[in-house]
Amino acid sequence: MGNLLKSLSLMPSGLRHKLFAVIGLMVVVPLGVLFIFAALLLPGTKSVIVTALDLVAQSDVYFFWWVFLLLVAASVMVAAGLRIVSGIIGPILEIASGARTMAGGNLEQVVEVKREDELGDISAALNQLTLRARKHMEELRQYSEQSKVINIEIHKRTLAMAGILQVGNLVSQAADLEMILELALKQLAMIEEGSFAFLHLVRERFGGLELKAVYNMNPDILSGIQLKPLTALIDDQQRPTEELRDLYERLGGANVAIQPVVIRDHEIGILGVGNHALGYTFTPDYLELLTVFAKQIAIAVENDRLVRETGELAVKDELTGLYNEHYVRTRLDEEIKRAIAYQRPCAFVLFEIDEFQHYCDLHGKTETERMLKKLGWILLESVTEVDRVGRFGGNAFAMLLPERNKRQAAELAEAVRKRVAFAFSGETDITRRITLSGGVSENPIDGVTAEDLVAKAQEAIGDAKIRGKNCVVA
Repeated sequence: MGNLLKSLSLMPSGLRHKLFAVIGLMVVVPLGVLFIFAALLLPGTKSVIVTALDLVAQSDVYFFWWVFLLLVAASVMVAAGLRIVSGIIGPILEIASGARTMAGGNLEQVVEVKREDELGDISAALNQLTLRARKHMEELRQYSEQSKVINIEIHKRTLAMAGILQVGNLVSQAADLEMILELALKQLAMIEEGSFAFLHLVRERFGGLELKAVYNMNPDILSGIQLKPLTALIDDQQRPTEELRDLYERLGGANVAIQPVVIRDHEIGILGVGNHALGYTFTPDYLELLTVFAKQIAIAVENDRLVRETGELAVKDELTGLYNEHYVRTRLDEEIKRAIAYQRPCAFVLFEIDEFQHYCDLHGKTETERMLKKLGWILLESVTEVDRVGRFGGNAFAMLLPERNKRQAAELAEAVRKRVAFAFSGETDITRRITLSGGVSENPIDGVTAEDLVAKAQEAIGDAKIRGKNCVVA
């Protein structure tokens, strides 16, 4: 029917022409038919119309058929108009539905309106817009993924720089080596999520590598493992060598990168970092960061060694002018050996200042230093030339007493305790009145090494504090 109407030019290609045809078929033509039908019903016009229609017989039968034919013609025209209207409204509704679906975010929707008129053009244009929007959304998605990767890399580099600066700051401040190593391993492992790190350094006396620090892993995993300073890589592209097979198995098949720690062309340890990510490959940038952290650790180790050597070379405490702890321990070992060789006594006395931290909190650094200097002078004036007095840590003083047994040393220690109490008793502020708790030990009764005598004296000080402080225990 549609092809027939189209062939009869009742369905032209343009939407405007279709609308005109609809108006004609559904409004103008039916109105004309109705007008003729109404005229037939009027007695005055019936004869004129019948004559105009050239009816041979003016019987009612012929008149009825003419009216019937007019109604049929009008009905056909109205049906054709409805067909055209349906052909217009249906695609419009389909386009509207597709547009709503696309507006809701479903860019996979395609409007299937294939016509050679304006509705076909609108459908094609809407599909093209959807295709372009889908293409732009895909480009945005790819850009978003690229942005995420870039942001992750920026975050990693920021963490790396922050870690390097923090470690460098601690190194420049000559902070405790253990603190520096822990921070370095933590910062290195945090660059890649879920990573762990470990550090082996050469033993100073016995050689070989020993585990010095770990982060985010159980240190027992590497207990007793034999490693050598080397550069190694185990990841998705590099498989473990026989030399690293034991390490690889202990770490549960993890990805591992190892960098030697070098000081003046001497390898003193290895720094390792790893993770358990699948299909993971270490990037050149990350390996370069590993090298930087290894250099920082080398600097920290070297600084610590130099500080220790410097401290060992110095024999005097800067504040009090007394011998330092290292000297006292070394000299005590020598005196014990001499006493054993000549079967002579050698005693050791250790004092601790009572409530020292409370004194520091109340009076500050300057006043505390003044008190320590005065106390050191009193102790130095209480011994002979063959005896040695030293500062033993922050709040302790030691006396090395060759040729004296425990009884003689205890008598001297008690005299010193009383002298100190008397010297500070004149302070009007009772919080400035200093007292000492002392412990006495002797070779060979309490031990045959410096460590033995020091430990025994410290134990005796503990007993003195239990007894109420300001006393000597031998």
